[in-house]
Amino acid sequence: MIGGLLKSASRLALVAAAGVIVGAYGTQAQAADLGGDCCADLEERVAELEATTARKGNRKVSLTVYGQVNEMVLFWDDGDMSDVYQVTNDVSRGRFGFRGSAKIDSDLSAGYRIEIGIRTANSASVSQFNDDFGDFLPGDDFGGGIDLRHMFWYIDSKSLGRLTVGQTDTPSSSTFTLTLANIPHIEADPSNMGAGMFVRQGDGVLTTTIWDDLMHPTQGSLSRRNEILYTSPEFAGFQFSAAWGESDFWSVALAYAGEFSGFRLAAKVAYADVSDAATFGIDADEFRGCHLGPLGNDSSHTEVDCHQWVVGASLMHVPTGLFVSGGYVNFTDDNRQLVLGPGVDDNDEAWYVHAGIEQKWFAAGKTTIYGEYGEQENGNFVSVESGGLASHGGKTMSYWGLGLVQSVDAAAMDFYLFYRQLSVEIPEDLLAAGAEDLQLVGAGAIIRF
Repeated sequence: MIGGLLKSASRLALVAAAGVIVGAYGTQAQAADLGGDCCADLEERVAELEATTARKGNRKVSLTVYGQVNEMVLFWDDGDMSDVYQVTNDVSRGRFGFRGSAKIDSDLSAGYRIEIGIRTANSASVSQFNDDFGDFLPGDDFGGGIDLRHMFWYIDSKSLGRLTVGQTDTPSSSTFTLTLANIPHIEADPSNMGAGMFVRQGDGVLTTTIWDDLMHPTQGSLSRRNEILYTSPEFAGFQFSAAWGESDFWSVALAYAGEFSGFRLAAKVAYADVSDAATFGIDADEFRGCHLGPLGNDSSHTEVDCHQWVVGASLMHVPTGLFVSGGYVNFTDDNRQLVLGPGVDDNDEAWYVHAGIEQKWFAAGKTTIYGEYGEQENGNFVSVESGGLASHGGKTMSYWGLGLVQSVDAAAMDFYLFYRQLSVEIPEDLLAAGAEDLQLVGAGAIIRF
């Protein structure tokens, strides 16, 4: 209604302006006029102007354009080689999107979201040989990448909840990495930073194993799937969500957010079950995902059988800014022993803890200082260097780090600096001569619009 009034006001202003001009020069116009109406096409010209003018949404559905840019400099040292790359921070990569909504009545509304992700060199997959996408062979430089992150519509009821249809986050997404602290640059999932680097043995030999091979198969998340998602209204700080989709997976979650006695708490527990290879399959030469089960009569219907529990929580003392965050995931692949043998552990675990302080010591914005430690287990890991010996059924890597974030509120911007060290945690019979640590130092900024 407001948009219609504004539009009508604009039309009246244009007509009034034209009337003033005609009134001021009426005598000259009549003297020069050969019988025609000088203003007969005024309405047509106003309509043409309106048709060629960009506006925010239409009369009923709003439109908001938003996005962010997150670029950084990454230094790495694998114990023998070191270098500095300029990369896109894959923890929260660049993106742009469109979203909007429309009110149907006092209870119902409808909306949509379209979001495109953008990467240049990917911090998750660069390697010693490639500062672009981390391919094994040097010199393969094929530019950046664009992907579809979100594409959905929804119907929202204040009393009944929201129904979403399309591609978006699943109920288990971001559970493992849940935190109340402003840490947009480095999260508990280590697969987003340096995971494409090749592991170097203690004797200096570079293996064909990359750090991603040693990391947890899922990091506790089924991220952005084609789905039908239901999200309940919030009740006493609790909110329930459930989704089904992409033939076939289903997931449920229960989240809580609240504040009491000077403390702010956020927590979430989620469960996910995957049964179709199209959703989360694994190739024979890869170490992540769910293994394919025995082939049936039709190989196109090969199934997987994976399920996981994941928990995340974050607690902050508001007056002091002290915070602690942690996550745990338990993942089971019921086909793994069928593929890798009965002695293989088909259950993987991962956990981490972040702790630090967040305070506004400077006028520009809040400062966040934190430390981290985490461990990962990937039972899919099979060492090529040791002749194909299977996983030993324990943790495969650990990591620790420190970081600092400085917000600049006036520019909707965060500057960050961090250090992270990755360590191999497998017996030497699985990786001859042990392994060197991988050290990462990153510095960059994220700006939002």
